[in-house]
Amino acid sequence: MIVLGIDIGGSAVKYAPVQNGALLEPVRRLSTPAGLTELLETVCGLIHTAAKEWDIAGAGIGVPGFMRRPDGVITRSPNLLFLNGTAFAAEISRRIRPAIAVENDANCAAIGVWAARPAPRPHSLVHLTLGTGVGSGIVLDGRPWHGACGFAAELGHLVVNAEGRSCGCGGRGCAETEISETGILRSWAEIRPDSSVRDARKIHELLLAGDPDARAVFSRAGRYLGILLADIANCLNPEVITLGGGVAAAEDALLAPARTELSARLHRDALDCTRIETVAHEDFGVLGAAYMFAKDSRA
Repeated sequence: MIVLGIDIGGSAVKYAPVQNGALLEPVRRLSTPAGLTELLETVCGLIHTAAKEWDIAGAGIGVPGFMRRPDGVITRSPNLLFLNGTAFAAEISRRIRPAIAVENDANCAAIGVWAARPAPRPHSLVHLTLGTGVGSGIVLDGRPWHGACGFAAELGHLVVNAEGRSCGCGGRGCAETEISETGILRSWAEIRPDSSVRDARKIHELLLAGDPDARAVFSRAGRYLGILLADIANCLNPEVITLGGGVAAAEDALLAPARTELSARLHRDALDCTRIETVAHEDFGVLGAAYMFAKDSRA
């Protein structure tokens, strides 16, 4: 069975055909449309084309936002506000014939990370995607943990700085405001308001070149990441917490201060039994979306 995996992000839509948990072709990407109608048309166009090109059984779609169960309404999407109030699966199903499965994008990424691991896979895994925002998913025995109404695992909106910045979710001091690319750029703008740098990767390059302001920015983000990791480990005590996304590619610049903060906040026994790992693969959201469709179709 071939499934089209689609991962909708704040800046890009990624997609590829997947069979038996493996990509049949490299992931393709296009810029995320700026409105609901355009996004729906784009996704339907991808599915329509894939049905002809690869004879897909259906499509799994990862969508960013708080997705209410059981009706699938996105009550709030902090980074794509035009999705607010949209029953995304219903809107797609009205427009096309192939079967679909829609899941929160961060849950898809977490399932993709879990499914890609060699057996025996962990019973409990938490995945954080550090990108435009902070996506997160909790996997328990191969299924995403949705909670009572579908709003579980929004770990990027745990408060790490009670007097901190306003967040797109309506709260203040969420982890997303500090450790996402958006948060890092806000920190940079506060220190260097006249800088033309608008890319976290460039700030990391400046850090590697010895820029003290760039180091301060990543030290701040890393400290708040450590607070978030300690909160997750204290609450859930998972076997493994994985970190992915563009910001996680900074590696030691972010993880060294994070581990220092984590060690100061988490008791030794819990620290010893929860592994913290980075994952370099950028296609987990696509793989996880396809996996969720395939798993649901077999249920």
